[in-house]
Amino acid sequence: MDNPKNIAVSFRVNEQDKQQAALIYDALGLNLSTAFNMFLKQTIAVGGLPFAANNPAYSEAQLPAVLKQLAQLRQAPTN
Repeated sequence: MDNPKNIAVSFRVNEQDKQQAALIYDALGLNLSTAFNMFLKQTIAVGGLPFAANNPAYSEAQLPAVLKQLAQLRQAPTN
């Protein structure tokens, strides 16, 4: 099997977030590059985000109020 070519990936992130994440990964014996590669491999393995990405503040009970606010915003005059 051929060894796939590695490429550089660049993305922007808040400096404080990067530092905090780097400390966590360092404590796990990882660097940011390895952690990012793990994220990509898990994304591929599960066919999507490898974690739940839902809003903990959301509830079905709030949906009618949210839809009402959305309708009001759509009807509001634009300047």
